[in-house]
Amino acid sequence: MSILAISFSFSSCEKDVQENPVNNLTTATDYTAMVGILDLAKLDDATEGDALKSAAELDFGPCFVVTIHDNDSEDFWPRSWTFSYADEECVDCFGNTKLGSVHVFLTDFWKKEGSSRTITFEDFSINGNKLEGTRNILNTGFNDLQNLTFERSFQDASYSTADNATMSWESNRNVEMIAGSETFLAADDEYMVSGGASGTNFEGKAFTVSITDELHYKKCSLFPVSGGISIEVEGESVIYINYGDGECDYLAEQTVDDVITEITLGNGIQ
Repeated sequence: MSILAISFSFSSCEKDVQENPVNNLTTATDYTAMVGILDLAKLDDATEGDALKSAAELDFGPCFVVTIHDNDSEDFWPRSWTFSYADEECVDCFGNTKLGSVHVFLTDFWKKEGSSRTITFEDFSINGNKLEGTRNILNTGFNDLQNLTFERSFQDASYSTADNATMSWESNRNVEMIAGSETFLAADDEYMVSGGASGTNFEGKAFTVSITDELHYKKCSLFPVSGGISIEVEGESVIYINYGDGECDYLAEQTVDDVITEITLGNGIQ
């Protein structure tokens, strides 16, 4: 069942998700959205590690192969596995071509306090653009509301285009799982996220992204459905994004120099 869930999470298309979430980035909102997608996207959805009983290589068709690695000892934990995208025709339902490998290392069952997941990338690219860095998700236990909490970080992250333009950043997020922790399926998962990111954009300008109002994520969207962020780019006006009132409509309000504009999230990411 877990392996079937892995397959579904990597290959299924959701009708409400806008196409092409990551490719060429041209505006402040675009690259900020990209940071959010790559930082929070569930590349590591395969975390029901208690069902990964033995080493195996599982072929899910033309797009990717899952390799579950043996432990050095007879202990079940820790577990590790690799997603390998080896086919140049591997295009996901968002229209993105992926190549290379994603490695996942899990110290313990992901819902157990103190467990951590580490995700690294090996020659991994999206539409010919190379992604590097180390993601870590640490389970920090239940809060006073009895919701699971996590610390997410993305260190030494970079995203390089085919013409050698590179954006680099680091991010740290605090995540509260407000729904879905008691069910197997991910479709009912909801998260509240605080924190931010900082780095250097494709033009060599320093930028900082701060979550000013907690971001609310649902599975119906790659972007937050409510909350707000501020984007500060060296030499440019501060941009404020308001993600709305909880609807999965891909609409948000952008404020620059007191001018408010309605934008479509992901619209500039072709």
